[in-house]
Amino acid sequence: MGGLPRPDIPPGPQRDLVDALHDLHLAAGWPSLRTLARSAGCSHTTISHVFSTARLPAWGVLELVVEALGGDTARFHDLWLAAGRGEAPAPGGRRAIAGRRDELHAVRRHLETGTGLMLLVGEAGIGKTRLATAAASDAVGVTVLTGHCLRLSVDVPLLPTSAVLRSAHETGDGTWLVEALARSPGYVEESLKRLLPELEHGGTPPEPEDGWSRQRLMSAIRTVLAALHEVRPVAAVFEDLHWADTATLAMLEHLVNGGSGPPLLGTFRLDDATARTDATEWFARIRRVPGVTTVELEPLTLSETTLQVELLGISLPPDEVGRLHARSRGQPLFTEQLLAADETGEDLPALLRDLLDRRLDGLRPGSWPVVVALAVAGHPLRLDQLGSASGLEPDELLECLHELHDQHLLGEARDDRVELQHPLLAEAIQRRLVPGEGGPFHHRLAEAFESAAAPAPAADVASHWQAAGRPDREVGWRIRAAREAELRFAAPQAATHWLRAIRIWPDGAERMGDPPVDLVGAYFAAMDAFEESSEPERASALAQEALALTSGMDDEQLAGLYRRAADYLGEVDEESALVLINKATTYLRHVPTSTSHLDTLRLRAATLNGLGRLSEGLRDARRVVEISRELGDPDELRSSLMHVAWYEAATGDSEDAVQHAAEAAALPTLRDDPVREVQLCMRHTDLLLMAGASAEEIENAGASGLEAADRWGIDTSPSSALRANVADALRRSGHTGRAAALIDPLTEGDLDHHRWALHTERATLDMMRGRSDDALRRFTALDAVELPSLWNRADVTQYAAHTELWLGRPQAAWDRLVTTLELAARFDVISSFGMLLALAARAAADLVEGSPADAVARRRYAERLRAIRSTPHRDPLAEPAPAAITVSWTAEMERLTGGHDVRPWLAAASAWDGLGRPHYAAYARWRAAQASIAGGHAGRAPALLRRAARDAREHAPLLAAIMATQQEGVADPSA
Repeated sequence: MGGLPRPDIPPGPQRDLVDALHDLHLAAGWPSLRTLARSAGCSHTTISHVFSTARLPAWGVLELVVEALGGDTARFHDLWLAAGRGEAPAPGGRRAIAGRRDELHAVRRHLETGTGLMLLVGEAGIGKTRLATAAASDAVGVTVLTGHCLRLSVDVPLLPTSAVLRSAHETGDGTWLVEALARSPGYVEESLKRLLPELEHGGTPPEPEDGWSRQRLMSAIRTVLAALHEVRPVAAVFEDLHWADTATLAMLEHLVNGGSGPPLLGTFRLDDATARTDATEWFARIRRVPGVTTVELEPLTLSETTLQVELLGISLPPDEVGRLHARSRGQPLFTEQLLAADETGEDLPALLRDLLDRRLDGLRPGSWPVVVALAVAGHPLRLDQLGSASGLEPDELLECLHELHDQHLLGEARDDRVELQHPLLAEAIQRRLVPGEGGPFHHRLAEAFESAAAPAPAADVASHWQAAGRPDREVGWRIRAAREAELRFAAPQAATHWLRAIRIWPDGAERMGDPPVDLVGAYFAAMDAFEESSEPERASALAQEALALTSGMDDEQLAGLYRRAADYLGEVDEESALVLINKATTYLRHVPTSTSHLDTLRLRAATLNGLGRLSEGLRDARRVVEISRELGDPDELRSSLMHVAWYEAATGDSEDAVQHAAEAAALPTLRDDPVREVQLCMRHTDLLLMAGASAEEIENAGASGLEAADRWGIDTSPSSALRANVADALRRSGHTGRAAALIDPLTEGDLDHHRWALHTERATLDMMRGRSDDALRRFTALDAVELPSLWNRADVTQYAAHTELWLGRPQAAWDRLVTTLELAARFDVISSFGMLLALAARAAADLVEGSPADAVARRRYAERLRAIRSTPHRDPLAEPAPAAITVSWTAEMERLTGGHDVRPWLAAASAWDGLGRPHYAAYARWRAAQASIAGGHAGRAPALLRRAARDAREHAPLLAAIMATQQEGVADPSA
């Protein structure tokens, strides 16, 4: 079974429910209606209505479907309730807390059926109160009463106990406490008057205190809580016990030791200098008492922090969530406050700033150098490094560390290294530094790192020299940091380091670094890094800047400079870029044959391709192969063969293309170069797509490149194109779900320029999964992207128009297609030209079918399409164009002119079957069935539609169209 048709519902809570249900169906592998019906115990018609009608289903039926699909029934119940109310799910629902599933269950069960005292413990902001509140709101069959301990200047005995009893007194009509007191001995009400003045009936004051008053009060509290629990189940929550008065702590200990009564829940903050000493001692004692359970809350994981961000209604890409989690360390309060600061533009919100500053209050001056050294370091330090940075002797340092540990300012020691308790403490400390105060610490840290036996990351050393104001000592470390980044294939970081090295290059210095590099070499390295980072405009700016350095360059350097300048200029002006490339080739005439010749000819071939001059580009690509064979480098020959194979495929020579690609794939590699591997696999999969290879062949061709990209974290335009190619092959072969699994995780955020190919594929997949709004929104964003070449724009046009046609927007598809076709027709034929023509014919046919068009209009569309087809010097629908595209054009033109000939559609279906394209074949059989019905031969339609429906799996709009035709054909065979 494929994706099921979705009802046409406007955005809102019911649409959210429908989308979630269809996403769950996809995640479960798209089981058929009958399979679901067997699992749910109802008819397949009922299941179909749940998925495909605009009416809100009954919860009982929806629950069975969600269970059959292995979904979260609690989540879907919230969505169903919201859909029924027409509003968003209430924030207090079960999903309002991120993570903590096991803890939430344990606390809720304790409140409902537990005994004794459960303590939720953890540092400030870890989420103790939120967990207690969520558990209390979810608890069933119990009334939860809450009292808060406050940090006051004087003790107010039993303040939270008063709040708990007052809540009982105010619950309902006030009879609950009255009934509980009626079940208690007479002294109970009299003793409680000291806590609840409301009990002073008729103005009668409490009896004077005597030596037994405190004991009677403790007994009265225990008795009334037990009586309340007898009348109706009750649980008591005591918040912030680290600030509790001694009487409250004694009362809780009295209740626990009594061994009966309602369940008690408390929150207690660990590692807090503001905690009362007697409270800390009480905690150490009470946690060992039988009947006391301690639940220590840990920071949230990255996935839980991601959920927290979503629950706050904020959309962030995964990399930003990762940075947020690293900064907050999974502290829910810190995460929430940092998000609020991002929205307001603050560095830190006042609440978080005050919380951190209070942690530093009372720090004696002698310990200040230690915390400053840790703050400016930004990571754990060994004791010797911390001593050097702080300027303290070993004995002084240890004394300071003991003090900082007692104030809970240090994190857990690992591998004899010291760090601050939280990264945000470092920000608070640095905010307190006055100008010039941090420089000496950075200077001493840089020297300590330089002299360390184990080398520190060069970027860290360079950053400390920069903060110390010593560019003369920074530049060498910047160069080293850039090279370290290159070894990690971290091009953006390498670009930043190279650029910084250029900006602080000492006057008169010829070469810097180890091994040495001159300023021109630094410019070249920076340009390459920016290019690999998908920032060609910054690379181009550096190239223009470097042109001023031409005096003193040799011919090979000049050729390299002009080649790089052309490479970056080609993004915006290919004609001017070609002039610079030809200059580079002029300089290379005087240089022995080397890889510089290969790089320059490859670039010229690519530029000619962008200008639509494929035959000239193919000549350069073949010359590159000849030079590679002369050089005898198998890695270069492998790249060159794949390069020429791509050009051969693009110009229609599929046989030579596949042969050269196979020769390239069989060559050994001497260097482990994942970037090159990604580029080779991208070209290989691209040419196989053009050659009509199977999905399996394309998957195999791309496997090593995908593995290299994943292993090294390579995220570039070629890696994106490679993933998109493999997903394209899977989608074309009918495997929408597998394609989506490859694409969806990388396209959840905003559209990145270098990921345009991934987002094109995602938009197409969204259309096929019935997410029409998402697909159109993404294609609209793609329209604003400046793509590298006309080839790329043609690809986006093909899939955007395909989507618009399925979503009933033939005019938009026609306008888009004709604009691209008329532009592309002036150049050498691009590989997708034939498919664009067939789609344009389909758009025209849809337009005349959807409106009362006359014969003149049909003829006008047909004449314009034939004129476009005849413009290129070679017929784009003649061989080597696939026969499936040619016969599809013929069939669409028949439909455009008003004919009902079934034969072209059957021929198209057969041709698409031969290429392993089930969705294209299903479309052709659907059109054949329509033509049969319109031509008065409805008896042929059912078999065609059954086969089409089988092939339309995982293509929601196509399947919906086929089902609609089935219903129309049965109702009125002559229609």
